[in-house]
Formats: sequence, C-alpha cells, structure tokens
Amino acid sequence: MNVKTEMHSRLSLEEGIREWEEMTPRPADRWEMFEVVAREAIEEISAGRRVENVCEEILRDILEINISVPDMAWRSLLIAEAMNWASKEQWGMSSALYALKPYIVKEAAEAATLSGWGADGDIFYLFHEEAGEVSFHDPYGELKDLLGDEEKYPHQWCGVERQHLSHEILGDDDLRKEIALKARPSV
Repeated sequence: MNVKTEMHSRLSLEEGIREWEEMTPRPADRWEMFEVVAREAIEEISAGRRVENVCEEILRDILEINISVPDMAWRSLLIAEAMNWASKEQWGMSSALYALKPYIVKEAAEAATLSGWGADGDIFYLFHEEAGEVSFHDPYGELKDLLGDEEKYPHQWCGVERQHLSHEILGDDDLRKEIALKARPSV
C-alpha cells in the first residue's frame, strides 16, 4: 500500500466515523426520540390499534430487533418481555417506553394460559406453554391499576432469569423453545 492510498483510507475511515457519530443519536436525542415514540404509540393504542402491533413496530423498526418467532397469540408474552427489557434505563433509553408496559402486559395476559400476582404481590406472572413463564415487576402500581390485584398466580417463580435474553428470543425460535421448556411454573 503506498502512502497516498494509506492516507486516503485513513481519511475515509475518519470521515466514516465522523459521519456515523453525526447520525447516531446522542443520549439526550435518544431520550427525546423515545419520548415522542412512546407518546405516538399511546395515541395509536388509544385509537384502537393492537398494543402488540405497536410494540412490535418499535422493537423491529426503531430498535432493530429481529422478530422471527411465529406470529401466534403467545408471541405477545415475548413482545411484552422484550419491551419491558428495552425500557430499562441500562439500555440508555427513555423511561417513556416503560409507559407502554401496562398496556402490553394486559394484552399478553389475555393470551396467557395462566396469569396472576405472585405471593409477594409486586410481580405479575404470565405463562404459556410456547413462551414459558415471564414476569413483570410493578414498582409503581401501574399494572395493578390496569389489571386489578385479585388474580393470584398459583405457583412460585420458576427461577429462570430470561429477560436479558428477550430480544434474542424473538429472533431465534430454537432459543425460544429451549427457554419455554426451562421456564415452567414451579409447583
């Protein structure tokens, strides 16, 4: 490689990095973007659009998560879990996405074969044989406000930590099946 070519490559790389940095939202920009996305999503849900479809679009089109598991009713449990994980602050995203949590959990509960509040009363569990057991903490009471607190989950937590895999589960049906087999309600 001659000096001219090497210099050109280095400049192109530097220009590419600079261009990428300009196109990549900074934390404040991301925060604002997710505030807008969540507000628009809630408006669409209020207008009658299915929550799962709105959340799936956010996961697929904005967060660029591969969703290839079969489009069955139980998939809403997986979408709910993935949205919950996406809303976590450690992802550097706006807590505005967290505002969608009660809506998607309520819709997912309709697809679950078993659902209810755990013994401690602060965790709502959903189970479907094809999705496994998923759980949602309710530190601010939004789920209780929407779902009520009468329904009790008759099992202890299965013990499978899976939320950190929720985005991968949506894109890997073999992983979904493996987790669903392990994440069975404990008796």
